[in-house]
Amino acid sequence: HPFATLSFMALTPIPEIKITDRGLFDSVNFRYLSLCL
Repeated sequence: HPFATLSFMALTPIPEIKITDRGLFDSVNFRYLSLCL
């Protein structure tokens, strides 16, 4: 379950990265992260 694996990122122990409806948000640099490798 990929969503269950990524759901931990929305928790408060990881305040630097949040999952939003637009993707992963880096709250330190105030920008959305690219998912391309």
